[in-house]
Formats: sequence, C-alpha cells, structure tokens
Amino acid sequence: MRTLVVGDIQGCADELSDLLLAVGFVAGSDRLVSVGDLVNRGPKSLEVLRLVRDLGGETVLGNHELYLLSVVAGLSLPLVAGDSGRVEDTLDAALAAEDLPELLDWLLDRPEPVVRTGPWITVHAGLPPAFRLPEDADAVNQAVQAAWCSGRPLAERVELIRSDPRVRTLARLRYCDAAGRMPADDDAIDPPGFRPWFELREPGPLIAFGHWARLDPERARRADLRFLDTGCVYGRQLTGWLVEEDRLISVPARRTYWPLPR
Repeated sequence: MRTLVVGDIQGCADELSDLLLAVGFVAGSDRLVSVGDLVNRGPKSLEVLRLVRDLGGETVLGNHELYLLSVVAGLSLPLVAGDSGRVEDTLDAALAAEDLPELLDWLLDRPEPVVRTGPWITVHAGLPPAFRLPEDADAVNQAVQAAWCSGRPLAERVELIRSDPRVRTLARLRYCDAAGRMPADDDAIDPPGFRPWFELREPGPLIAFGHWARLDPERARRADLRFLDTGCVYGRQLTGWLVEEDRLISVPARRTYWPLPR
C-alpha cells in the first residue's frame, strides 16, 4: 500500500483525477489523505467530496470546510456580500446535494478530524510553537468529534466547533509570535512581530500542511516539513506527496479558477 497526501484541492476535481492518474493510484489498495480545503473557489466541490470519500480517503478540516459548515448551519460569517449573507463562493451544487449530510458526517465523524497524528502529522495550516503532540492533537480532535456527535441542533454543533480557538488556529495559522498568537489580519504578509509558524517550532515529527499558496516553498524546505499548497485553484499546480517514496509530484491546473489573493 502507498500513501498519497494531497494539498489544497479547493473544488479542482479534474486536477485531482489527473494527479491520481499521474501516480498510478490504485483504489482499494493505495491510501489517500488530504490536508483540507477540499472545497470552494474551484468549480467542482461536490465532486471532490464524493471522490475522496468514495476512495476511502481521509482528511482534516480546512478553513473552507469550516466556511461550508457555517453556511449549511445558517450561521453568520465574518465577511458578507449581497443578500445571500455569504462571501463569494462556489458551493451551490454541494449545498443542494441530497447526500450533503452524509458527506458532512464523513468529514467530521472520525477519530482525527482536525490533526492527524502517527508517524507523520497532517494539519491544514500549521501548529503553534507550544502545541504538543500527541496530547494537544488528541484533545482538539476529541472536542470536535464530541461536538459533532452530541445530538444538538446543527447550528449549535457547528458553532461549538468553529468557536474553538484551537480549531481556528489549526485551520488558519500562517504567522504567529512566540506565544502562538496570530496577527489580527491572518492574511497579512510578513506582519511585524510575527514569523511563519514553522520557524518558531523546534524540529520534530514530519508535518504535512497546506493553506499558504503565497508561501515560497524554499522557505519551508526543512527535513520535518512537507508543504503541499501549490495553488491549483489559482492556476498553478496540484501537488501530492507519496509518503513511502518521500516524493512530491504535481500536475498543472487546467485553468485559473480564482484570482490569487494579494
């Protein structure tokens, strides 16, 4: 069995199929793991969710999964536009799908919905300097799973998950200070007083992560990091990491689906 860890797909189902073909992925034998952000901005979020699920794939929560959950639950969003109360997105097909509840259960009703631990770590964005493995990973995973499986109304369950500061950090972290605090604008580039999270962590277990399409891969070139967000939805590449071979493989985006944020 081989393991393929895939960077931010963001609704680019065709490119995911291209990547699976490029590595000769064998369904039922090989293992597929996502660093999160399966959905949004690309055109085929629903197809990505179904494909990864049907291949027996695993994933951790990215910020776009948290956005999807907020929309489904009818919760307020930090930035809104138009009468829909939603920022611009590409989730209509997923929101209208009859199997969306089952897909959400697949995302959340699992032992490690936020941080996958083991011989190597999978997280969407990053780990703060003081984040302990596996203790803190176990705690946040158990909290999210307990909230999702609590039997409460959907909006209450989602609010419990998205309001947990640990979840927000693990899904959005790029820069932080030595105490793990993020800048007020977590989209800022090189904010004064903050550094990339991995520069503040001691070397340790190998971490696969995404969420940072603007990051120069050379900056994250360390023996204990595998950076996988190469901006497919922005017209660049979709990248996967073949774990047992320790090899990165990329396929080009078929087109630019979304402008790269500045």
